[in-house]
Formats: sequence, C-alpha cells, structure tokens
Amino acid sequence: MLTAPDPKDRSMTPPRSTFGSARALVAIVVVCAAALVAVLVYRPGGDGSSLRPLDRAVDVPRVGPTELPDLGPVAALRAAAPATAFDAGALDHVLGVVAAGTLGRRASERLPTATVAAFDGAAAGRLVEVAGTVRALDREAFTSAANAGWDQLWAFALEDGGARVVVVHPGTSKALDGARPVEVRGDVRDPVQEGDRVRVRGVLLQRRTGSVGRLSLDAPTWVVVGREYRITGPVQPPPLRLADVPFASVLDRTFGQTKAVEDDAHWGLLAWMDARGAAAVSDDLRSGALPVQAWGRDEFLTWKHELEAERGEGADGRTWTRAARGRVFVLTGWLADAVSEDWDLVRRNPYDVDHRVIYWLLSDHYAHAGIPFFSSFPVSCFPGVSPPDPKRARDPRAGVRVYGVFVRNFSYEPRGGPGDITVPSFHLLHVEPVRR
Repeated sequence: MLTAPDPKDRSMTPPRSTFGSARALVAIVVVCAAALVAVLVYRPGGDGSSLRPLDRAVDVPRVGPTELPDLGPVAALRAAAPATAFDAGALDHVLGVVAAGTLGRRASERLPTATVAAFDGAAAGRLVEVAGTVRALDREAFTSAANAGWDQLWAFALEDGGARVVVVHPGTSKALDGARPVEVRGDVRDPVQEGDRVRVRGVLLQRRTGSVGRLSLDAPTWVVVGREYRITGPVQPPPLRLADVPFASVLDRTFGQTKAVEDDAHWGLLAWMDARGAAAVSDDLRSGALPVQAWGRDEFLTWKHELEAERGEGADGRTWTRAARGRVFVLTGWLADAVSEDWDLVRRNPYDVDHRVIYWLLSDHYAHAGIPFFSSFPVSCFPGVSPPDPKRARDPRAGVRVYGVFVRNFSYEPRGGPGDITVPSFHLLHVEPVRR
C-alpha cells in the first residue's frame, strides 16, 4: 500500500537521488516556518476565469550564430579555398579550446545538416549542432601540438537527407577503444557506432577534399570538430495536442511504479511543450483554450484519500485521480528550486527531448513536501519570476501560481527524511508571481 506523507515528521526536501542532477540532491529547507505560518487560501471565481494567468510567457530565444571567442588561426581559413589536408595549426587550436571545456553547453546553433553543408568558408569557427546518421567511422594516425597523447584522429560522415558533413574527434591508442567519440550521460559512456543516429555539437573547422579516414571527399565538405555527442535512435514527432499525449499509459498504482516518472507520457508531454512554445501555451491558458482547475486543500485531501485506499489489486478505485490525469491545475506556493538538465542528464527517449527543468514547489496546501514540476521552459520564460535560490530564506509574502498538468503519483526519499513519501507530480506549463 502506498502511504501518503505525514506532515508531522516529513522533511521539505527533494529526493536524495531522483533525476540525476546534482542540484536535485540539495536539500529544500527554505521557509519551513514561513510556509506553515503564512498559508494562503486561494478561492477561484465561479466561472474559472480568475484561475487564468495574468502574465504572458516569452519563448526562449533561439541560439543565433556563435563563434569561438578566439578564432586564432581559424580566422585565416574563412577566406581560404577548400584544401586536401587539415590546417594543422587551426585544428590544434580548435581541439585545445574544445578540450578546455570553456564553451557553453547550449552555445551551439542548432541547424539542419543541409544548411551547414551549404555554408561558405566564412563560417569557419562557428559553433553548430547538427544531426544525422554515422557512416564510415574510422581513425587515422595523428599528431597534435595541443596534446602529445593524441596519436589518432577519429572521423566519420554525418549524413542526413543527402547532406553530409565530416566529424573529427581526437583519440589515443593508449585508451580503451581508442578514446572514440562517446555519449556521456551521468556515469554512462556509450560509444558512437556505425549507423547510429547522432546529434553532434561542435566547431566548424574548414572545408576539406581528399581522404579523411575511410572517407573520400570529391567535393568540398565541412569538417566539424566534435565536442559533445547524443545518440538519439529513431525519433517520433511530438504530439499535436495535449489530448494526444498518452496519459492512459501511466502506471502508478503500486509503490514500485511511483519510483520513476520517465514514461511515454512524460516525454510526450515535454515534446509537446517544446514544440508548442511557452508563449503559445500561456496564450492557451489565458484564453481558456486549455481549461484550468484549482488544486488546493480539498483536492489534496481527495487525492490523499484515494492514495491511502489503493491496494494495487483488482479494479483501480482511484476515480478522482484517474480523471485528473492529463488536466491542467493551478497551485500556489513558493518555488524552492529549479534544476536545469541537459544532454548529460536527460536519458534517451522516443521524442529526442534533450533538456528539461525540474521545479520544486512548496505548496500552500501541502507545505511539508516538495512537489515536482517537470518542464521544457526555463525560469527566463516567465516575467517577474526570480530564479529560486534554495539557500536563501523566502519572504512569506512572495509566492507563485504554478500551472501544471497532473501526470502521476511520484515517490521519493527526502534528505534527512524517514523513508519515502508520495506526492502528485506535474508538468509545468506556466508560472507567475502571486499578487498577495
């Protein structure tokens, strides 16, 4: 039987190990006293209009053309003709910058491979993200002034819809498997293989002809110095509507089923949000196209009653919980944390969702436990909402209204807490300051 949290002995902290992010392990110990003293009572209007957001979200700006902070010898390649050999100085320079790890994780401009393949030489030094299928993966002998340990150069074609670029990556014969390109997710390191569909973040070096590894380049072809890899596998298109997200596939009746959130509904909803955009989603909430219901004290009590009564056998008696799944609710409280995750933490999934933000809400009506909200939208999408700082005490007069889709029950072990607690989990569509 799943047991709901006991407010007398449960800690207001996020899980010890939930979604892979180091920040998700930080204890949410803010405003415990304030949350218990200054609980709001939120009562919507009869027609539901007062539940709608007052503020309009803004979309995350697309990353525009970005280049190396210091082009060095790469600058000369912008006016150079395609060559049959690498410019050794430029290649060493780019490899050194990539190895230093100073380039921003999401600084690369995401572009179709065909667009990159058509660039002229003036694009040398640009940071790009491209996707395609790995072909002709091989390595060749190599020496580098940037790192004496690099004695081989991995190379492969990245092909997509008839367009092609070449990706190179430094390796060493002394490392296991030659230090071939790998996808890194937490402690997992998966090598890039022939035939994989891969997304690559890297730096445009120069246009090459001639031989690179097993490749024979008859026409000038861009060479990308790879800096990060994500193996995607086949990718499904995002759901067209919120109603198309497979909420019926969610399993959360037994305790074991509530220990994880990453199912088709989780990824499908994030993919829908990413395709729709924060501004359009907030417009749908403001117009009523996405109906909103309150999730306050009564809703928490109803949800808790069904949680405690469920035995995980026979017919599922959680009538209210099942009906609430996939619907949009508004909750009030304080943002305790917002944890951003990127390629290194977001696991492979059918929709190739590669980023997410995990918000932790201390609810006005369930203040003893952190409520997780997963989102495609960072805090910067929401005017007037400050990034939460879990180390800074909260002003009890400040708070937020959070709009989220209820998806499932989720269980986690709080830091310092005696055992697991179970809470409702949501996907965050919008958040705005509360006018108190």
